[in-house]
Amino acid sequence: MKFIVTNPLEKAAQAELGAHYAAMGSSIRGALAAAHAAYKFEASFLTRGTGRLMESQMVMTGKLGGAARFLPRILNASDELLSHINYAGYVAGKAANKAVIDGQERGLTGTLVVAV
Repeated sequence: MKFIVTNPLEKAAQAELGAHYAAMGSSIRGALAAAHAAYKFEASFLTRGTGRLMESQMVMTGKLGGAARFLPRILNASDELLSHINYAGYVAGKAANKAVIDGQERGLTGTLVVAV
């Protein structure tokens, strides 16, 4: 949506969009590993938050405790997956945008701008 609202004909905006989606696609394997770890350890690693329920002395263990914590663990894992994918895309998009703008300021044109 940001791409459409800003000037979509700008080379920097196009490079940002392309890099954003390329990074999102390439970060899926790492994001899946992070989601698995978030489910296993009941903690979010990107935001350093813990989602453990009843972490005090009254911890529910066994099958009943596992069933009670299933939904929060799944929600935390899906949040971790999407956070990793979105963050990788955001960082790559901003880096590509800055690279194209810096290349244009140096007077580079054509394919050299994208290679900066």
